[in-house]
Amino acid sequence: GIRLGCQSLPATDTVRVTDGLGKTATTTVTVGPALAISPTTASPAPGGAVAFSATGGSGTNTYSIPINNSGASINPTTGAYVAGALGGVSDTVRVTDSLGSTSQAVVSVLAVVQPTVSVVSPSAISQGTTVDFVINGSNFQAGATVSFSGTGLTVNSVVRDSSTQLTANVTAACAATIGQRNLTVTNPGGLSSTLSNAVSVAAYVLLVGDLRINEVVTDPQRDWNDAAGPFDATPGTGSLGTSDEWLEIISTAACAANISTVVLAVDDSSPTAFALGTNGQVLVFSSGSSLGTFQAGGYLVVGRPSGTASMRDDVWIRLCNGLCNAGNTNVYDDVELGTLDYEGDGSANNAPNGNATSTTNESVYRHPNGVDTNVDNVDFVKGAATIGAANP
Repeated sequence: GIRLGCQSLPATDTVRVTDGLGKTATTTVTVGPALAISPTTASPAPGGAVAFSATGGSGTNTYSIPINNSGASINPTTGAYVAGALGGVSDTVRVTDSLGSTSQAVVSVLAVVQPTVSVVSPSAISQGTTVDFVINGSNFQAGATVSFSGTGLTVNSVVRDSSTQLTANVTAACAATIGQRNLTVTNPGGLSSTLSNAVSVAAYVLLVGDLRINEVVTDPQRDWNDAAGPFDATPGTGSLGTSDEWLEIISTAACAANISTVVLAVDDSSPTAFALGTNGQVLVFSSGSSLGTFQAGGYLVVGRPSGTASMRDDVWIRLCNGLCNAGNTNVYDDVELGTLDYEGDGSANNAPNGNATSTTNESVYRHPNGVDTNVDNVDFVKGAATIGAANP
């Protein structure tokens, strides 16, 4: 017979048989590791899944549930187990190889319990942003899910930190309806708890860089402020003057935004600072945009940026959240043209002067369109105007 020793496996043994005349015959026997199921224990909630696998043994493995108290199911080939609807009981999962060897695991199906939700932090999310919400309560089981009332909030992931805390990563779409939302936690098995008005959705908040000064015309070579269609792509044939000056703003924001409180500051020898659309400014928006809803990727042409005054060819222009403060901490974007230094940081990196001699060098514009490296003489070049549209 064969005697198995205690050496590590797999191992190879040589077996010899000898007859009465001393003649022998030998063969080799390869002894592999014993069949072993993994994991050996699991604790899913009702309806929860466990992926079983096996090592060792011989030939093809087959999975089964010899003791099935929860009403579970298992794929006999892959070992994919799904707990039944009855909680608070145990199942036994068995794997059997081609030689009849077996290995077993115990699955303790958790009892179906009612979660509670008490506090959610933070309590707000803005359109176009992603936030980690920490949800505190009790009886949160593995596999618990989080959902919100209404539309526009997407739950990307839920992490069970403990039985009393979940962390849900949530994204608010740009079109998410503004207002209060209920939050629901549902345990596997279907029991749930809802906290009313747990989270509020707020309008998109403009960030630094969301608005960019994209093009500036301080020395107009065409009649842009014509009666037929002021500050559009088809200039008139009338006389030229300071009323034909304009600049263009592009939105690089993630969502549409309200820009009614944005102030345009023009600093030159006669500085001005006006809220957009006031003091004689003419606003021309691309399709679908307005002061209250400036669409992402949209264009706004501001005719007569300094109102009744004139922009100089050397000028510092800022877009601010309200009146521009002394430290420029509320500036969405700025650009300085020419050789003078109204900004007070030196003129070496300034964009080109706005002086023009023809329509071919009438505009100072961002190239590439909308790109901001924070170095004006890198970002801006001179060329023909492309009012209300992408720069070349």
